[in-house]
Amino acid sequence: MANGGAAAAIILAPVSVATIRDAGQAGVRMPEKTTFFWPKPRTGMVFRLLDSAS
Repeated sequence: MANGGAAAAIILAPVSVATIRDAGQAGVRMPEKTTFFWPKPRTGMVFRLLDSAS
């Protein structure tokens, strides 16, 4: 298009968490952006233990 807009759009159904879990356990590689989740967890949440005894 002359104005730089898109000529088409593709809308796909989301992949379920169970499907992603099953694929990971089976060692299957998923396409890029398959595991895109929103909202994103804060970076520190995935690196800090939640157990107060640690």
